[in-house]
Amino acid sequence: FQSAFERPTTVGPLAQILHAAIDTGIARAAFEDALHFVRTKTRPWIDAGNDKATEDPLTLKSFGHLSSRLHAAEALLERAGEFLDRAQADSNAQTVAAASIAVAEVRALSTEISLAAGSTLFEL
Repeated sequence: FQSAFERPTTVGPLAQILHAAIDTGIARAAFEDALHFVRTKTRPWIDAGNDKATEDPLTLKSFGHLSSRLHAAEALLERAGEFLDRAQADSNAQTVAAASIAVAEVRALSTEISLAAGSTLFEL
């Protein structure tokens, strides 16, 4: 078993990209659910001066911020997949290290954005 890890391998980044993809999917679903809820159920704050919650500048800012981070996570996920494909096609120290770094980048953001998007559901 130990001999399988004597040379650079993509086992670690492959396992981590799966978690990043799951977290990114959770973030996408939570964002869409929160957006639907705001559009159909939420009322504006009493002092907001708006007829709809979707017209509240703070709500718009919050959703814009979430949306941009979600798009960044999705782009980083695709990029990490490309690095991982290269590392699997030609496993050497450089390609595996580059894939590991790319996956770590998306893993960090996907965890953060899935928690933020999920929390937004409860804040509305």
